[in-house]
Amino acid sequence: MAKYKNVWIDHSGTLVGSNDLQHTIDLVGVDRVLFGSDMPITKMRMYRICDEDRYVNVVPRGFYGDVSNDPNMREVDDWSQMTTFMYEELRAFKKAAEELSLSKADVKDILCNNAAN
Repeated sequence: MAKYKNVWIDHSGTLVGSNDLQHTIDLVGVDRVLFGSDMPITKMRMYRICDEDRYVNVVPRGFYGDVSNDPNMREVDDWSQMTTFMYEELRAFKKAAEELSLSKADVKDILCNNAAN
């Protein structure tokens, strides 16, 4: 990705607990990363993890019908601390920004200015 200067990367679908976003920013730079909401998926009460070679959406049991045949869905009984995927994405971005010591201007670029530019 780094060698293609006309490619931008959005951070929608961020995996909880991964360092993917930090690695992406390190690889391509702040000016080529865009905020991505992945709406309407991010309105779901869930978070996303990696299980072997695929992502898994962890969701409250019974919220989204019968998901037993979907390998990308996993139900849990205790979802008292679970928020929406949008908040999980923003939390992952905040962690990446803190880990990389991004400036307020860098954060604003990723969340707004890069797309406008």
